[in-house]
Amino acid sequence: MLDPSVDFSGVPEDIRRLVADHQAQYARAVEQGAAAERVQEVLAARGGASATSLRGEVTVRVASSGLLEDVRIQQRGLDLGAAGLSRLLTSTLRQALLNLEEAAAESVVEADGGAVGSAMLAEIRAGLAAPISSLDDDGSEIRER
Repeated sequence: MLDPSVDFSGVPEDIRRLVADHQAQYARAVEQGAAAERVQEVLAARGGASATSLRGEVTVRVASSGLLEDVRIQQRGLDLGAAGLSRLLTSTLRQALLNLEEAAAESVVEADGGAVGSAMLAEIRAGLAAPISSLDDDGSEIRER
């Protein structure tokens, strides 16, 4: 649809169609940009994710980028010894990253991100895949990169 504020009288039909197509593309781009902004705002408001071990020995927080932001260790975590604490930290960090992935999916839905939000979520998941897969399900070992 042509911009009604512009007088297109005397403009050939093929040019009118071309202008209308460009205006429609521009409107779609503006909507996609708005959807991306909504998703980013909701993600930023969530501020990352965290996880706490079953007995509360360890709490790990990751930023919305997936980077480690905070680690809290209670005395009972220290009582596990180095190997036990290592496994617990690894599994808790993995869970925090999984929680971040879930929060990102919820953010896309909450922001009504549509196709743009789905593409953003795919990028987030791709970025988290390697860190998550480098941590065992049970935290039985730490893999070095």
